[in-house]
Amino acid sequence: MRQIDIARELKEQRCTIYRALAYDDARLMEKQMIWPADYHPQTVSDYLVFGMELSPLTQPPIALPDDSMCALTGIPISFGYPASKIVPNAAGEFLDLLPGGVGRYLSENTARAFKGTWNLGSRIIFEDGTHYHPLIARDLKGERPCWSDLVWELWPAHQNEGVLMILMTDVKKRVWHRARIGVLGETTPVFIYDVIGSGLAGVQAINWPVLLEVLTVVENVYTMGFSKRGIRDSLLREWSRAQALGIHQAMRLENRLRPLRATPEFAMAVIIAQKKESENENPT
Repeated sequence: MRQIDIARELKEQRCTIYRALAYDDARLMEKQMIWPADYHPQTVSDYLVFGMELSPLTQPPIALPDDSMCALTGIPISFGYPASKIVPNAAGEFLDLLPGGVGRYLSENTARAFKGTWNLGSRIIFEDGTHYHPLIARDLKGERPCWSDLVWELWPAHQNEGVLMILMTDVKKRVWHRARIGVLGETTPVFIYDVIGSGLAGVQAINWPVLLEVLTVVENVYTMGFSKRGIRDSLLREWSRAQALGIHQAMRLENRLRPLRATPEFAMAVIIAQKKESENENPT
C-alpha cells in the first residue's frame, strides 16, 4: 500500500504515517522532530518529499547551532546537513542555488529533495500529498497522465488547494529550487523550464480557467496541421499549410491567436498542446 492509502485507512494525516515509517519513536523524541497532526508542507522541498515519498538519507541529520537556517529555503532549522555534503560538485551557480551561503546548512527535507530528484521532470504535487508525474506527449501505455488531459481533470476538483507545479521539457535539469508554492486558481505559480522552445525558465502566474480556454484554441489550430512553432510565432510563416487550409481561414485563426501570444497561459498551452485523438488516427 502507498503511504497515502494507509493514511486514508487509518484516518490519519499523511505526514504522520510518513514520519512513522521513516523513523522509530525513539529517534523522533531524540531529534525533537515530531510534527503536529495538522502539519502541512510549506516549502518546495516539503512538497517534493511528501509527494514523491522520498526516503530518509542514510546518515541522520546533525544538531545545528542556534539560529541556523536552511541555506535554500530560509526556514529556521535545528537539525540538518552541511550544504557542502549534499549539493553535488557538478551543480553550477552555487550562489544562486544557495542564497543562504555555501558554507551553511540544509534542512532534512531539502537534503532529501537534492538526493532524490535526479531526472525530476514535470511534477504536480498538492498539499494533501496527491502527486502527478505528467508527460507532455500522451503515454501510449497509459501509465502516466498527459498534461493536456490533466489540466482539465484538476479544475475545479483541486481549486484553491496548495500546489507545487513544475513543467519541464528537459528532465535532467535540477532547477526545482526555483519553483514556488501557491494555490490552484487565477494566479497559479507554474515553474516552466522550456529554454529551447519558448525560452522560458521561471515561474509564470497562470489563470487556470483562462488556460483551459486558450488551450482549446491552441489545440484546435494544432489539429489543423500547423506546428507549435507556427502557432507560437505566426501561422502565415507556414505558407503551404495556410494555403491548403485557405488563406482567409488561416488569417482568421492568426487574428484569434495574436492577442493570446502575450499571455503566460498561451506559452504554457503551446508547450502542452496535443492534437485531437481523431486527428491522430486520421491525419490530414
